This record gives sequence, C-alpha cells and structure tokens, in this order.
Amino acid sequence: MRVRSIASNAITLLLAGLIIFIVLSQVFGFPAPIAFVETGSMAGTIDPGEGFIGIPAPLAGEPSVGDVVTYRAQIIQDGGLTTHRIVDVTEAGYVTQGDANSFTDQDDGEPYVTDAQIELVALQFNGDVVTIPGVAAAARTGSGILAAIAGVIGVSETSGANTGLALGIAGLLIVGAAYIYDLFTGSATRVLRRSTRRWAVVDSRFILLALLLALSLPILSVMAVPSGTTEITITSAEFERPNDPTVIKAGGTAESTSNVEAGPFIPRTIVLEPRTEGVQFADRVLQVAPGGTAETTLTLSAPEETGPYIRARSEHHYIGVLPSSVIVALHDIHPFVAMTTITGMLLSPVAVLFYLIVGFRPIVLREETR
Repeated sequence: MRVRSIASNAITLLLAGLIIFIVLSQVFGFPAPIAFVETGSMAGTIDPGEGFIGIPAPLAGEPSVGDVVTYRAQIIQDGGLTTHRIVDVTEAGYVTQGDANSFTDQDDGEPYVTDAQIELVALQFNGDVVTIPGVAAAARTGSGILAAIAGVIGVSETSGANTGLALGIAGLLIVGAAYIYDLFTGSATRVLRRSTRRWAVVDSRFILLALLLALSLPILSVMAVPSGTTEITITSAEFERPNDPTVIKAGGTAESTSNVEAGPFIPRTIVLEPRTEGVQFADRVLQVAPGGTAETTLTLSAPEETGPYIRARSEHHYIGVLPSSVIVALHDIHPFVAMTTITGMLLSPVAVLFYLIVGFRPIVLREETR
C-alpha cells in the first residue's frame, strides 16, 4: 500500500474518530469538547478567543483544587456555561474563581458549585491548560457555513445542541459514504497509473462493524437525549412561602410532584437519582408506557444556614427491553454500561442476520488495474 493511500486512510479514520467523539459528547448532553472563552476572567491562562480541550466530567474523575472546569452557572455572567478554576472545596460545594479575578464567584453571589453543574474539565499538561489559538475566530468564520449546512439537512430550527448533534451525524455519514464510494469505485487517476490487475478486498466484519455503529447512534440517542440533570435553586429562609416550594424554612423540607414522560412507541424504564444532598424521591424507578407519564414525590430539604443553595436531580431513560431490576443493576455500575448493554441486545439480531446472509469472509469490492 502506497504512502499516499496510508495517509488518506489515516486522515479518514482521524476525521471519523473526531466526529464520533463530538457526536457522543452531544448525545450524552455535554458541550463540544473543543471550547473557547469570550471574556478576560481567565486571561493569562486562557485568553479571550483561545480554545481549550474539555474532557467530559464523567471521564475526568472527581474535580479537585486547581482544576479548570466549565460549569453551568446560576448567577454570574447571566447564567450559562462559565469556565473558571476550582480554588477550594467545602461541604457545600466547590469555590471557583477566574484566574484574572480578585474575587471568587461565590463572593459575586454564585452559589457553591456542585458536581452536577460541572460539564467539562480542561485538559492540563504539567499544570498548564492546553490552549488552542484562534478557535473563537474560526468558530465565528465557520458559523455561517454551518448554518447553511444545517438548513440544507433540515435542522435550522433546532436548538444549538440538537443542531450540533445533527451536523455531527451528518458529517459521520458523509465521511462513511465517501469512504464506501472510494472502496467501490476507486479513483480514475489511480486506475490509469496502474499496470497490473488486483482485487480490492475487505473483511465483511468491518462492514458489519460500520453497520452496527451507524445503527447504534439513533438507539443511544433515544436513551441519552431525554436523560439529564435538572438543577433547582432553593432558598433556605427564616419563613417558608406556601406558594413557592423553592423557598424553604431553614432546616425544613418541601414536597412537590415530579413528572416524567416517555416518548411515543417505546416503553421506558426511568431511573431517578439525587445529584446533590437534600434531594429524595418516593420512587427511584418508574415504568412508563409509550407516550405515557409517571409521577413521584420529590422532597427538597434546606440547610440550617439561610441563603441560596443548588439542588440537582437526574433522570436516566432506558428502552425497556430488559427487566427493570437488571437495568437498575447495570445502571448502578454506570449509566453507559446500561445503555450499551441495551443497545447490544437490540442490535444482536442484526449481527446474527448479517452472519447468516453474508458470513464472515473477505468480500471483493472491485477489480483494479495496476
């Protein structure tokens, strides 16, 4: 195989791997793994317009002092995603601060940051954040092109996260289609330059792998997209407000009804979990029929000390092809284990059918002249 062909295949695999990583990040509800900052609060570490590589929180492990994290703020910068450094850890949560700021986010009114709010942890090497110059400029330059592509494939009216997911899947399909087209047709230039004949052969197992990967993305999306974490800002106050369940008497509790819905056509097993202290559910596991709704009682508790606090709860949706006890056991290992097991169960008939019809053997794709 010539050096040019090896380089071409390597670039194709690199692009496909990058797109898969971006798609999976979007599927599991995380921001894009290559992000940038727009303000000067981290100047000197990450200057405005510079990018950084963000590791999704579940893969990065437990954050610690010194980590630069991207979290969903409640107060500062009008809420939304904020990238600052963890400078202290308390029982109530993390204390964060921009490297260029002389005050912490909590001094500025932001509640303590919880694990549920952290989305990304910036990649560091020898204690320094790995930065990428010009990411913001490239993002702005390409935004018009991306918007045009989104319009062509019919996702111009979707939210930013869903647009990113759709574009990622479209990119993956384009790369895959181009690679398959090249396998079957080859390049006219290469044909003219070759003087001997040979057969282009591919192992059918690689075709099966590509097929299973393509089918797994929508299955994972069905489970991952409706899953996620909901944050609730409560106020521990001297007196409760009967009409506002988020204002709770200090040291007391408040109950409310929590509703979860299932999409059409597919039965769901939904696992509810507290992501912070002060959250309890009457029922942890809910079985929901296609298009149905289930409800449980949510109890929030307030600390003795008055002030605002973050309470977070998560819900994980699974396709109900296994008994709920099995799904919960797999979920307790890790949600990804449960999702991949269910995906494997759904795709196993496809693999068996492929084996019975095609088998595991070399497949001749085209005749080439060298």
